[in-house]
Amino acid sequence: MKSKIKTILLTILIFSLLECIVYIGYSIWDIRDGFSGKRSLTEQEISDISSTLSNYFNNQESKPIKWEICSAYFAEAIYDDPVSNQYNVNVDCFYENEKKNYRFTLLKGLKKYHIDTVQELYIYLDEK
Repeated sequence: MKSKIKTILLTILIFSLLECIVYIGYSIWDIRDGFSGKRSLTEQEISDISSTLSNYFNNQESKPIKWEICSAYFAEAIYDDPVSNQYNVNVDCFYENEKKNYRFTLLKGLKKYHIDTVQELYIYLDEK
């Protein structure tokens, strides 16, 4: 009976160690890959970011008629302080009489994205 318990505990320990090694390896790959800019955002990531931005715009007083993501990419390490879950997203917003461009910094939590900063960018209109 004691040998069966020892075998079960040893098996659990081995699987726990393997799971830990896989988790650490994935985390290192994710950080390195995100900072190098080699990996494109997945469709699921774009969809989740779009959902977060949609909620943001729906809660604003002045809602855009239409908005679209111009670019979305991983943030790079700044001042040797890497953030593996940070995304920069540029969005064009169309209002009744004007167009605005915003840069969002989003942080990915365990289950959803959170907007960290919002910056309005200037748009230079073509003069004719």
